[in-house]
Amino acid sequence: MSHTPLPFVPPDAVDGGLSTALAGHFRGESPFPYRLTEVRSFPGNVVYLAPDEPGRFQRLTESTCDRFPGYPPYGGKYSGITPHMTVGKIRSDEVEAALRLAGQQAVPLLCHARGVRLILNDGRSFRTMERFSLGTNGLGVGDE
Repeated sequence: MSHTPLPFVPPDAVDGGLSTALAGHFRGESPFPYRLTEVRSFPGNVVYLAPDEPGRFQRLTESTCDRFPGYPPYGGKYSGITPHMTVGKIRSDEVEAALRLAGQQAVPLLCHARGVRLILNDGRSFRTMERFSLGTNGLGVGDE
């Protein structure tokens, strides 16, 4: 699943009203194809695959931030938006080399963005709280 940071919402702020507002917002966005073509890293953190055209992901993030200005991506910690699909966490030079090799063997990947996940990061793991379809009337999506 490729991802780009959408507004960071504290878990206690996720309620029926916010879910309905998010679902309505994402219904106004169309699904779109994309390709993951490059292996990159956030040094010392993770190796990831980058889309060849990140603009659509960036615009989706920006429109969501405009709609929900109180919840900036990563809590405002970073200035840029970097759409990516994480390959794995860098734990050593050897692990980084293995992750880069795995990424190189996987690209290019042809994908289709059909939805958005609201993910809880509790500092130990990530958990999907809700799924929203792009350009449809329903909650819940298959592949993002």
